[in-house]
Amino acid sequence: MRTYLRLTTIATMAVLAMLTVGNIGIASATPDTAAVERPAAGLRLGWDIRTAGGSLADVVAKLTGESVDDVRDSRADGTSFSAIAESAGVTSDAVVGAALGIRETVLSDRVAAGDLTAEDAADILTTMETRLEDRVDDKTEGCLGGGAAGGGRGMGGG
Repeated sequence: MRTYLRLTTIATMAVLAMLTVGNIGIASATPDTAAVERPAAGLRLGWDIRTAGGSLADVVAKLTGESVDDVRDSRADGTSFSAIAESAGVTSDAVVGAALGIRETVLSDRVAAGDLTAEDAADILTTMETRLEDRVDDKTEGCLGGGAAGGGRGMGGG
């Protein structure tokens, strides 16, 4: 009986030691999220951009004279925003420029409201420009090639 208790105690201590060492290893490998600055996180800029008519579907519809529904239907069929625009004689640069103009206005309003610094707004606008340049030629619907958690409609999904 003594041997059984001793072996059980040793086995339990070994398992606890392995769990402790494993957890320490996992914790030390986890990146420090506090060190990553994301000034746009939680600002719900997507909502403001959409309500300002700044979605790419809205911008392309306005520039081409098509309805937003027609633009969205073309997107659902796999046509890129640039192809939709170019079929109506509008360049992809014009689409990106118009979308950036709306985003710049939204960001300026946020700076005026004290939600962002001018420096953060400039950084966010630069990121938006890069994403728009990529997105305008993409043939997949939604955000990030088909929609991530919010289906391309922000965290609220709407």
